[in-house]
Parts: sequence; C-alpha cells; structure tokens
Amino acid sequence: MFRNLIWIIPFILPFQLFSQTHIIIKGKLKDEVGDVIRTNVRISQIKSPQFFTHSENSGTFILPYDYAGDENDGILIHSTWFQDKRIKITKRQVKRTIEDTLYLTIQLPYITLEGPVIKREKAPDIVFGDPVLGVHDFELHQDKLVLLTFEKSMRKGAEIALANEKEIISRLPVPGTAVKLFKDYLDRIFVICKEQVFECSIGKDNIVLNMVDREVFYERIWLVIDTLSNQFYYSNINELYPAFEYFTQKFTDTLSNRFHHVENELIMDLYRAEYKYASGQEKLWAVRKEMATGIDKEIWMGAKYFTNSIYYKVPYAPLFIQNNQVLIFDHYQDYLFKYDVNNQVIDSVPIYYHKLTRPVRWEQPLIADEITEEVYSLFMKQGHFQLKKINTETGFTSTAFQVYYKFVEAIKIANGFVYYIYRPYESAQERFIYRESIKTQNVDPVTD
Repeated sequence: MFRNLIWIIPFILPFQLFSQTHIIIKGKLKDEVGDVIRTNVRISQIKSPQFFTHSENSGTFILPYDYAGDENDGILIHSTWFQDKRIKITKRQVKRTIEDTLYLTIQLPYITLEGPVIKREKAPDIVFGDPVLGVHDFELHQDKLVLLTFEKSMRKGAEIALANEKEIISRLPVPGTAVKLFKDYLDRIFVICKEQVFECSIGKDNIVLNMVDREVFYERIWLVIDTLSNQFYYSNINELYPAFEYFTQKFTDTLSNRFHHVENELIMDLYRAEYKYASGQEKLWAVRKEMATGIDKEIWMGAKYFTNSIYYKVPYAPLFIQNNQVLIFDHYQDYLFKYDVNNQVIDSVPIYYHKLTRPVRWEQPLIADEITEEVYSLFMKQGHFQLKKINTETGFTSTAFQVYYKFVEAIKIANGFVYYIYRPYESAQERFIYRESIKTQNVDPVTD
C-alpha cells in the first residue's frame, strides 16, 4: 500500500502546484464619497503578503496575482488613514478577466474620528459685554482686548477700543469704513478699512491709531506669515488662482527661496479647461492678454469665468511655526510637511481630518493657540463648532471640544481657552465676547 501511495504522489503534486492561474489585477481606489484616493496605499495578496504594491497618485495600482481557488484568495488594502479592506477574488471574477487582467474599482471608508465629545452644561464666561456697543472683531493683546466695535452698524461708524474684562479703558472713532482687525507676525494689530489701514499703538491705558502706507502694508506686512531663525515666511497666494508657493527670505537678503508648492489639481484642470469651451471672441481676448502680460491665456480665462463658479475654491494649505519647525498642512497632497530652518523636509505625516463630511464636517481655518502653538482643526455638527487638537507627530486628532453656543464667530485660541463672538438669536443683546476652557480636566465626555 505504501508503495502505491508513493507512485500516486508524483501525479498529485504537479496538479496542485500548477493549478494556479496567473492574472494581473488593475485597480482604482476611491474614497467613500467617490473621489480618487491620491495618497500612498499598500495592496498585497492575503495569502502571500510579501507580494505587494502601492497605489499611484492617480489612485491606480497594478498587482500580479496567483489565483489558486481556495478560501484565502484575495487582496488586502492597508492605509494609515483608511480602514483596512479585504477583497475576495472569486472564480467567477477570474473567468471574466480580459487578457488575463482583472479590473477593480474599490471604495475605502475613512477611519472614523467620531469619539468622545467634551460638552459643558453651564454657559461660558462673558469676557466683554456692553449694553450699547456690539463687537464686530477682536484681538487678544497681553492681558487686554483690542475691540472693533459699533453702536448701530459698521456702516454708520466703528470705534477701536482697548478693554479688560471689567471695562473699556480707551476708545476712539475709526476714520473711514472699517472692515476687520489684523494681527501680524510681530503681534502688531492693524485696523483694515476699505481705503485705509491703521496701526494700533497700544499703551498701558490708551490706544492710538496711526495711518500706514496701504501699498507697503499689503506688500510687506500682509503676506508675511511668521518668522523663524533669521528669516521670514510668506506666500504668493491669489484668490483668483488655484495654486500658490511658499517662500522664505532672510532678513538681510533681498533674494527669496521657493520651498513648497500648493495646488488643487482637480480645480486646476477645470480652471484651465474654461478656455477650451470659450467663444472665439473670448479666446482672442485671452490671447491678447497673454501677449501683453506674459500670463497664460488659460489663466486669464479661468480667472475671469471659473472663479465665479460654485465649484471654485481658493486653495487652503496653512503654514505654522511650532517647536522651531515649519509646518505646512497641505490638504491637496493629504500630508503635513515639516521643514527645518534650512527649508529641508524632515518629515511628512499623513492627514485626513479634512476629508470628513459626516457626522461632522471639516471647516476652515485651522487655528493655532497663540501661546502654546498647538494647532486645532475646526468641525461643524448641527450648528455647533467642535475643536480637535491635531497631533503633529501622527496626524490624528484628539477628543473633540464642542463650543457651547451655536454659530459663533471670530474664534481664537490662547493658552487653552477658546474665545469667540456671539449674540443670542432673536435677542436684544449686543454681540459679546465669550470664553471657554478647552482643557478636559474634571469634565465628563459624552457621546451622541
């Protein structure tokens, strides 16, 4: 009997070894809302994980695969910011291959960020409130507040005021039509008006407005984001163009260095395609503009028409300085890039919070704590803003802190407290400034 078994084995083994079917799997990865996944995703065979590939920027991948017809046939898709997914490869799929190639379109769900939410039962503290003056905008200055206020409306005249938590210390009218306040990289505060710009000179118990050259302000102050070591950082962002660059320049030099490019590729394709569908007369206009300025005719056409479309969005990839590093949250490459003082990339961390649309929706802007430099992401749920601190080492967000009131405005964070403007709906109360502690000590998290 043993001799017969030995005789049979040579016939069985070759059949098992050569019964595998060799195919090519070509796939395309999309997220849960149907957008192409442009970040790096690993795809491997379940039974042989050493055979793997990574997806391209286009969301596509190619994986050679040996189909054996057993229960372990399939592929595993793994990513830091998407849930792992197993795709079973069946005999029916293999029979339907085209030239030994199996085509798949795969949707991946994001890792769920929804978890404990910190809520407070008691109404927050009022930092500033006045029965007559409403607050249009504010900035924090040491232990005081700089307020842009109005009595009836901003159109009928605004005032600049210096205040503490008890009272207004100094106030004076703003010449011109005030729009908002602006704090620069040196913590100087400016009042921006439609036609003029004023710098706030702040003393111990008074505030004075000094007019500054408007062109100098927008060319040398407005665009500068922050400083590090002996250089400052700025961008050439233009609201009419879906891409921009970040630059750095030394204090003692006139030459600038471009070190990071930001581009919304999908919007850029639509932006430039506007020229293709324009009339002959419009194309002639764009060509003449190109000849006169050197700026591409497609850009002229996109800026004129596509920027008025509901599909156009100004690119958003903010820069922050934290722990002597430059952080750029590039929401189009889905990475947080870290640069050193020599403008070299020292790390890149995957981010995905900006992909969320439910049950919370990501909102702009990211907000940095003015004291601790920690960066928070802003989300909206049923009218309430939620703040989640971003871990810059992992890209993950922390437990959410939900702001007490709905639809608050002008959110700022300093030393673990969130400040904002709010006026109760259908109330005679003017717009007050409120403050809440984001710290989670002694606060019980609740979930919906």
